[in-house]
Amino acid sequence: MANHLMKCLKCPKNMCENKANQETNQSEDSLSLWGSCSSKATLDRFVDKIDEHQEELLSKKLAAAIYSSGCHFSIVDDSQWKDFFANIRPSFKKPSRKDIAGKYLDNDFQEAEEEVWKKIHTANSLAFQCDGWSNARNEVIINFVVTTPTPVLLKTMATGIERHTAQELIRCISQIGGDKVIGILSDNASAMEKAKNNLLKED
Repeated sequence: MANHLMKCLKCPKNMCENKANQETNQSEDSLSLWGSCSSKATLDRFVDKIDEHQEELLSKKLAAAIYSSGCHFSIVDDSQWKDFFANIRPSFKKPSRKDIAGKYLDNDFQEAEEEVWKKIHTANSLAFQCDGWSNARNEVIINFVVTTPTPVLLKTMATGIERHTAQELIRCISQIGGDKVIGILSDNASAMEKAKNNLLKED
């Protein structure tokens, strides 16, 4: 339009100049707006953002990795790990050692326990195993495992008394449902014999 008016001999000179200035200003405004949007889009690509849901999910995954690898909970306080997280995901606020040892551990335990009992309840038959060994402090540790047929850890306890082992074995079998148990295996022959005799008496 401005070009047309400039070529038109009948158009007043001041009208031509005003129209030309108006279109120039509109063009500059458009370029300015585009430049602003472009700059914002570019900056957004380099600014790390994380919402509460993502942060909680990452915290749970970090806690699970610590548990499964047997790492000490103080790993989250280590300066090298802090530097690693600051570089890989600056906006991620890692969980504290208290949270790793507290709420996340409790949640993981509850989820694992629910999965164990789900497998036990849905199994048609079960086999029961208990296995003992001594830890670094010479304490006798007993693992109670149920085969569903997938083996799942029912519980772990520290006991050095044979009578307690037999009693706990009976308690665990009753807890999972003795009518579904088709076999019992133990490395403690005496405890297994006592458990068998007690179960036969109950029948």
